[in-house]
Amino acid sequence: MAKRNDTPTEMLKRILALAGGVPLVLPAGQTTLVIEGTVIPAPQFVTELNGYAALWQDAIDTGVVHQKAVAKRDAAAPKVKARLDAGEAAVKEMMGKSNPDLTKAGIKPAKAHAKLSAAAQAKKNAASKATREARHTMGSKQKKAVKGVVPPPKV
Repeated sequence: MAKRNDTPTEMLKRILALAGGVPLVLPAGQTTLVIEGTVIPAPQFVTELNGYAALWQDAIDTGVVHQKAVAKRDAAAPKVKARLDAGEAAVKEMMGKSNPDLTKAGIKPAKAHAKLSAAAQAKKNAASKATREARHTMGSKQKKAVKGVVPPPKV
């Protein structure tokens, strides 16, 4: 009788229980079973079940090993990422950040800045000028030209 939730662990328990129980429950003198219409010796069936148990146990063990490997990888990830970032930065510094040979090391070279069209540059300059006026920003020469007495702070 099949069960609805046959997880790998439950299947392994069922296999081991049947393999261990068949020799115990057979009546005295009974050495064969009829399974799916075929007569099979009980020891042969137990051997078959033990083979299945090995398959399930290997899969479970592999899953545990995989989980441990993933946990180790995830624990090392921040350190490895920092090391990779530092290594890539060192290579960029040595070769130049826009050197096309960086691709050989798996690093994307920096793109050259695109020149703005005359209209885009004029728009950028107008926006910059408007911002400086709105915030009353002055250059160093303009600041030197400002003279006057600073009033003391009010307490």
